[in-house]
Amino acid sequence: MSEQPVRRPANNANSVARRKAIRRKKLMKKRLILAGMLVGALAVIALIVFLIVKLVSGASFAETTTMKIASDGSITMDEVDDFSESNYDEDELEEYTKKLVDDYNNSGNVGKVKFKKVKVKDKKAYLRMEYSDYNAYKSFTGNELFIGTVGEAKTAGYDFQDTFSSVSDGQKKDAISVEDMTSDDSKKVILVRANETIVTPNDITAISDACTTIDKKDQVSIAQPDGNMDATVLTTIVYK
Repeated sequence: MSEQPVRRPANNANSVARRKAIRRKKLMKKRLILAGMLVGALAVIALIVFLIVKLVSGASFAETTTMKIASDGSITMDEVDDFSESNYDEDELEEYTKKLVDDYNNSGNVGKVKFKKVKVKDKKAYLRMEYSDYNAYKSFTGNELFIGTVGEAKTAGYDFQDTFSSVSDGQKKDAISVEDMTSDDSKKVILVRANETIVTPNDITAISDACTTIDKKDQVSIAQPDGNMDATVLTTIVYK
């Protein structure tokens, strides 16, 4: 008979160690995958929270009538009015405003005025409108507004006969003359006749003295000293 090969017993200690090492590697891999999934989930949650906050903040109305002017000249207008004695409700206000907008846009002004939303709360009506430019705002509302350069304003007939202050860091500074105001035709300027808050596309550098208060670097409130909302003055705002 031929001799059978001698079978050596397996090294049980080494075998157990190898199995444990394999299990540890698999466990570590699972932990890394879970950690990656957790980081990804947290990133998604953070993005969702950011978008919700941005959406909510963009959706909220201003507390007072506010005109926000974008760098391209478009205008977002939040109008805030007393609604305590009105004989119609929020739905009727929305329907009425939409009809005005439709009538305007259907008269050769397609897309120049947009109704955004309305809310009635605590006896106040909040209405948001958008205008493609200052001409659309003027023709739709009948209110005086100009946005352009000093040179363009001169061409349009504005003479800037007023008293002015320079503005820096969101505060009125030294008085400046009409000559200084109008010496550079390329300066960007807003002229508005209203009692409301104006938000400019960039920092304000000069302002009419009468009835104006600088709230922020890019925001001014216009109001009559006696609180008369029916009285208005032409306000000049120069910005970067």
